[in-house]
Amino acid sequence: ASIACAVSAASACDGGSLAETYEIALGTISLMVAVSLVAGLVLRARSRTVRSMTGFLYSEVFNALNRFFEIKTHPEEWAATMVGFAETQAESLKERRRMSFLEETLGLFMRYSEFACLTLAMSALVEGGASGAC
Repeated sequence: ASIACAVSAASACDGGSLAETYEIALGTISLMVAVSLVAGLVLRARSRTVRSMTGFLYSEVFNALNRFFEIKTHPEEWAATMVGFAETQAESLKERRRMSFLEETLGLFMRYSEFACLTLAMSALVEGGASGAC
């Protein structure tokens, strides 16, 4: 949108359409910055959750390996350990999938926002250029 504004600034006679274009660009930039900031915070929190679960899993694996023969002789403790590992891994995988989906969705939202801004800016410039002849 900034390129469209800069290219048409010299040839546009109507100041209103140029002002509208700048308003559209500024609004879209602020929207994209706000969405990026919120998305970054959300993804960071989810990433911490995944890292925490992974750290817990590694800690439990290390503890289980230290007590392997003790755990192996008690079937109920062995089953509980296996279930704990499976649940932690499954939850970590779900959280990573959610993060991936969120990242892809936000990427698409940013692209469509940029496209919408460019479309609005170009239509404002075309309408302004067509209505106000020099």
